[in-house]
Amino acid sequence: MEEIILWESSVETIRACELAISQALRNLGLKVRVTVNSEPPLISRNQLWDRLPVLEIRDQRWSLQPGRAFTADQLTRLFSNIFADELQAKPDAGGEKPAGPE
Repeated sequence: MEEIILWESSVETIRACELAISQALRNLGLKVRVTVNSEPPLISRNQLWDRLPVLEIRDQRWSLQPGRAFTADQLTRLFSNIFADELQAKPDAGGEKPAGPE
């Protein structure tokens, strides 16, 4: 299963980012494990303080606007590019059942 790591130290920003991540994943119909890393020593060791919030996906780190929480629209666009292979492999999720005998 894919994993997204959210690097952030502010509780308010973490909550806003978690909501945006959840909405973006729901918009795309993706299931991904989300982990939060808010430990100051690890943030320092990885030199991320000036970039927070940061998303780590497939060993790459993404930040958009340091100091500001991600929005669902920003993340939907980002995730649709990063997870394009999974999205193309998914059967059409139109929500309708195929026609057939009842």
